[in-house]
Amino acid sequence: MVTRVLICLALAGMLGCEKRSTKYCGLHPNDLANCEQTDAPLPDPVACEMDSQCTGGHCELDANVCVECLDNAHCEAGERCDTGGSFTCRGCISNTDCPGGTCLPGGSCGDDSAVIYVDAAGTDNDACTMSAPCATLTHALDLVTTARRYMSVTGSFAESPVITVDVEILAGDNARIEGAPTIDWVIKVQGAVVKIYGLEIFCAGGDDANGIKAESSSTLTLDGVEISGCGRTAALELKGGFAIVTRSNIYDNSAGGIKSDGSAQLSITNNWIHHNGALTKAFGGLDLDNDPATSIKVEFNTIVDNQLSGLKCKSAFAAPNNIIGGNGTLLASNVSTTCDASGSIVTDDLAPLEFTNRTTEPYDYHIGATSTAKDNTSVPSTVLDDIDRDLRPQDAAKDYGADEYKAP
Repeated sequence: MVTRVLICLALAGMLGCEKRSTKYCGLHPNDLANCEQTDAPLPDPVACEMDSQCTGGHCELDANVCVECLDNAHCEAGERCDTGGSFTCRGCISNTDCPGGTCLPGGSCGDDSAVIYVDAAGTDNDACTMSAPCATLTHALDLVTTARRYMSVTGSFAESPVITVDVEILAGDNARIEGAPTIDWVIKVQGAVVKIYGLEIFCAGGDDANGIKAESSSTLTLDGVEISGCGRTAALELKGGFAIVTRSNIYDNSAGGIKSDGSAQLSITNNWIHHNGALTKAFGGLDLDNDPATSIKVEFNTIVDNQLSGLKCKSAFAAPNNIIGGNGTLLASNVSTTCDASGSIVTDDLAPLEFTNRTTEPYDYHIGATSTAKDNTSVPSTVLDDIDRDLRPQDAAKDYGADEYKAP
């Protein structure tokens, strides 16, 4: 089996890391949530047509790149091959693989010693174990320690926690947090390193609430998160610090999708950002009040069908490989003139993109086999997977937007 080391690409300021294989981090350099910082960029994945071209690995023939495994037989005893995206050997792929019911982001199983369990049907107590889960996130956050930094969340919650401790929140069955109707946020992060995986966030407060507010130099990672229904300032409001938003679905927020101030460092990749904004609000998709020296990465997103604007910037930065379309009515896709989206598709005509469903919920922005977004990007990028964790590219070149077309 391929030797495992802690080597991954990260942006400056990233804290915390899970153990990943060299091949995983090489193929997923944008997975800053689970890969360690390094000063040098990782090499491009090795192209292949057969296993013999892969040193100690195997050839994944859809993307024609070398990977660690193609099935469980390529892994050590007790490990499984993640054929759903990373093609790496892991201790677990899903929660059902673990006796304790929790598969951690790094691919190992968690138990009561590492995981705090929260279930809407539980009762707040001093242990929050799997057999006796707590009922609220607010109470469970008081139990977070360095050794017990994971929180497994199941069910629907009507509360608005303030997170001031380093924690990783893992969504369990039907995990949804709606916020308290009288509070102007669903989740507030203050001065902490917080990672949230797969959670659904809905603003029960509507026009009076934001989805997530991150401030006081927080480091926030959102992976596979859904945010909707927010109408105060934004679905995600960032004030300073560092934020990684990937593989997430941000939609139906009248206040707009993502808003940052001039001091926030950002990595925004592989997201669907759509149906945000309203005529009475300030923006639609993204409003980045960036300083020229601020590190900002906005790549491979599908930013479409937003009102007022698709992408607003205070200072120019390169935003390549996105699809920015059908946003507002004032300009083509409503991209502000200060933004540099020259390496993206910017269009008001979305028909040639062949989106699966952009008219009714649940919206689906996967592209079709003959989409104009397919096999067309020319700007090099270290983003090597898509919103579904499919490898990029699947064919001759990477596809624009969050979805890399994969033949059925």
